[in-house]
Amino acid sequence: MTSLTQAIVARTSLNSKSFIPSETPRGKREKIALVGGPGLDVANTIDIYDGENESWALFNIKFNKYEFASVVVGHWMFIIGGLNSSHQAVTSVEYVDLKHGQKYPLKPLNQSRSDLSAVSLRCDSSTDIYAIGGDESCKSVERWNSKTGDWEIIASLLLAVDDHRASVIDDKIYVTGGQISENGDRICTNKVQMYSVESNSWIYRAQMIQGRDKHSSVVFKGKLFVAGGYQAQTFTALDSVEHYDPVANLWTEFTKLPAPAFGINFCVFQNKILCMGGYSSNVWEYDETRRTLKASKILSKARSFSVAHVIPYDSII
Repeated sequence: MTSLTQAIVARTSLNSKSFIPSETPRGKREKIALVGGPGLDVANTIDIYDGENESWALFNIKFNKYEFASVVVGHWMFIIGGLNSSHQAVTSVEYVDLKHGQKYPLKPLNQSRSDLSAVSLRCDSSTDIYAIGGDESCKSVERWNSKTGDWEIIASLLLAVDDHRASVIDDKIYVTGGQISENGDRICTNKVQMYSVESNSWIYRAQMIQGRDKHSSVVFKGKLFVAGGYQAQTFTALDSVEHYDPVANLWTEFTKLPAPAFGINFCVFQNKILCMGGYSSNVWEYDETRRTLKASKILSKARSFSVAHVIPYDSII
């Protein structure tokens, strides 16, 4: 057991196996935690959806930063980077014990970053956390080693991006879109970058049909879905949805959002895709039969630029 794990066990009286489980439990009795936002007032709260009671409620917790990335592994929620109250990018990392509602610090990042993406990836006997890009088009990537508790620099992105999204399919990390700097201008890209742990390297995969940033992404039934976002060149929000088949290395147009939106969030909950937020409190559920989005239970408050996590039902928040 690592010294970091020992510290967490001492605080929570949990055994080491519960620190990094293989995956978040799935079932009818689960919750959604909607985390983050464009300012401190929103980012200091978590919107919780109770799947059994079909209701949303707010949980207050002081992160004192916003535009951070978040990852959930089992009963642990990691809050990575972000902007402080002075609008400066930070290196701080915290984790929240979802069973006891307590927040604790972790070792900081090597580089300050906001507007980043983060994912967890299980490899061999451990689950590591990846902090990717961000902060005005940053190429660097760091990995939190769950065995040592340290952040280590790994292979850089091929293309520096921020306001991108990252997802995991079959132990590969896919980074979609984002803003890039080109000839002094800030534009959106449709490029897709894929990371392999085995080779510690990035390669390009098939480009998205639409360049976008501030979009949402989710993996459902082996395919990667991206939805909405912003097109910086035309200053317009997007309503398009497309999905990626990693075997065929092919993007295909899908359905449309009910309205153009950026800063929205897709998540898979009880084997259904939900779309939520985007400067509104609306929630839509994807109907596979009709290939449309239908209205569902609304959020407690309007929330954008957040991340939705499915968490165990016995979480106290």
